Amino acid sequence: MKLQENIERIKEVMGLNESKIPSQIIRRANEETLEKYIAMAEEEYPTLCDDFEDEYEYVDNVIDSAIDKFLQEIDISIIDNDNFIYTSNYLRDQCRDIFGSHLLDVYKDTCSSLNESTLPIEVKRRLNLSEEQIRNDLKKWIMRLSKDYNKDSVLSRSFKQLTQELLEMSRITDTEMYNERIFDTLNKYLSDKYKDEMGRFYDEIFGDNDYESYCFIKHSERHGGLQSRGFSECIIGWNDFLSRYGFWLPPLDWVEIKNKLNELPPKTKILLASPLEGHNFEYYFSVLKRG
Repeated sequence: MKLQENIERIKEVMGLNESKIPSQIIRRANEETLEKYIAMAEEEYPTLCDDFEDEYEYVDNVIDSAIDKFLQEIDISIIDNDNFIYTSNYLRDQCRDIFGSHLLDVYKDTCSSLNESTLPIEVKRRLNLSEEQIRNDLKKWIMRLSKDYNKDSVLSRSFKQLTQELLEMSRITDTEMYNERIFDTLNKYLSDKYKDEMGRFYDEIFGDNDYESYCFIKHSERHGGLQSRGFSECIIGWNDFLSRYGFWLPPLDWVEIKNKLNELPPKTKILLASPLEGHNFEYYFSVLKRG
């Protein structure tokens, strides 16, 4: 009994004694209800990256604002003045337990990867940039555009294509906040961060051209055969092959693939990817060098 009394005393001192909280509050303060107030509070901080020192300050402010809104919409006369602190602490602990991780992620995803850029705050709020995905998408456009333009033009056009894709996916282009300044700022951010890396990528994959015949094969069965659906096409020249099919599978190390093809006997097929492995097709993809 003594231990339980001590526990209750500690909880009371910390403001965690649920016996002092009206039952109406406990019943209403469920996840579904609190989520509405958390979402309303989040909207109050569109410039969160500039307003707060770190993610913990952001979380505390959102939760405090949500609690204030929650209490404003109920009959607070049911809460004794002496027990108001217990009620507030109870709600605060509920919100931290349920939404704390989410709010931390919101701050980190919005601010951490972009805090050195000059992107407008509204773009930071809406864009969820994955560096690996950005690199793969840039490689896709570089290979896709390589046949028609020189290196500098390819890089410039690739950054513009990706900028447009990112803005469209985030639906910024459908809002009143969209303007050319946002496009130019995001395009500059991508170019400043990835231009040197993508320039090296361009030199690596297009720096060893030849005029051999390379065949790209799309097949429904693992080892091909008469029952396999798909197609095959052979392209003369490694660089032309990459511009035609390399962008289908941008994450692959195409330099290493070419080296392997050169080491293997002619017409030896290399499996590039299995169904849904780094792409959206339920097919296998392979390549061979005719020799």
